[in-house]
This record gives sequence, structure tokens and C-alpha cells, in this order.
Amino acid sequence: RPTMLLEAATDPSGPWVTIPFKYQVMETTRMPPFCFPHFPRMDWSYWFVPLGGQDSELQGWLLQLLRGIVSKEPAVLDLLDSQRFQELFPEDPPSFLRLSPSTYTAALPGSGAA
Repeated sequence: RPTMLLEAATDPSGPWVTIPFKYQVMETTRMPPFCFPHFPRMDWSYWFVPLGGQDSELQGWLLQLLRGIVSKEPAVLDLLDSQRFQELFPEDPPSFLRLSPSTYTAALPGSGAA
């Protein structure tokens, strides 16, 4: 499935790190949390970002999210994995954000593929 990695850095030359979400897995080495039937609204809305479109509501929501991350707004950080975010950016918030397209490919259990 297509996805969009939200990455941050304190310098434009990097290093770039993936912004940690609470429920949406951005790193394939991490097991997804079990949250059925609840799917948090922010993670659900972000799922639609890589699908594109010119929906102004989606674009406005995404801009607010990005602004909240660079200004380290507590209400926005509460939507993310705030503990991991604090580990990545202990003092200053990231100055630079980027969206990087990616594709996840699922493997069948026992296939040996990762």
C-alpha cells in the first residue's frame, strides 16, 4: 500500500528521522499495535495523505499538523508517540519537515520475506 513518511530534521542536510505516530506504523521493524475496533482519527486521516487529491480540508488539516510539530504544540504532540518524539528532539523541535512517499508490501506468514 502507498504511504507517506513524515520525516523531520534540525538541519536541512539531515539526519532525517521518521516522526513517530502512536498507532500508524511508519517503521517496518515495529509491530503494529492492536487497537481494533478503535482507529484514532489522526492516524486514520493521515492514511489518506499518500492517496493524493485536492481536498482542501485534508490539506488544511495536514498544514496544522506540520505547524504543530515544528512549534512543539502539546496538543499536537499528544496525537503522536510523544515519548519517542521527545527522545528524538529532546530540546528543540525539528526545523525541517518533509513527506517522503513509500510503499509497504505485505509478506505472508512463514514466507521468510520481510
